[in-house]
Amino acid sequence: MKNRNRILIASAVIFFLLLIDAFSIYGLQALDQTALDYMTSLGSESTNEIMIQITNLSGKIAILIFSVSLVIILSALKKWDALSFSMMSLVGCIFFSLFFKSIVGRLRPTTKLFDPGEYSFPSGHAAMAMCMALIMYYLIKTSLINRIYKVFLLFVMLFPLLISFTRVYLHVHYLSDVIGGMSLSLVWVLLMSYIYLPNELSKTRQV
Repeated sequence: MKNRNRILIASAVIFFLLLIDAFSIYGLQALDQTALDYMTSLGSESTNEIMIQITNLSGKIAILIFSVSLVIILSALKKWDALSFSMMSLVGCIFFSLFFKSIVGRLRPTTKLFDPGEYSFPSGHAAMAMCMALIMYYLIKTSLINRIYKVFLLFVMLFPLLISFTRVYLHVHYLSDVIGGMSLSLVWVLLMSYIYLPNELSKTRQV
């Protein structure tokens, strides 16, 4: 429980500081530009296509498939708390990503490789990748034996990082955008876990 509290507080502080910076100061502009310049040095046409396919793993179609699958499976298993947790996490992350995009109004990098047509901060793809990974973690972590759990935990950590990497690589987001998206998602999903999955705090995994 203490670790969860620390992650929640740290994520909230990070997002709050990034939000303030995005609104007014933009002291991270140099860092954001450095990250974009580095990604440009890695670019090629073949790599661009691969990155576009990867980034779509947290796009609208992927989220729809993920959501419908959860509704079908969790309803069949009659796991209503888990279903409520999942749906509230997904809906909340979508809503708050769009909400903060609209009030911050940061434009995307002018060097973007395609036009997603939305504002930049925070990254919705990064937020949804983190959200989906955390939902899967909470839903099945207690049913995994120790060796498989470690592999799964690695996936949970790497998936949002990979999606975030593709967003910066494709120049549709700044580095601070994807960090903001992931931290926002962490805050919201952790709050939902307290509300809908309180027993998760006392459950133990198989060994």
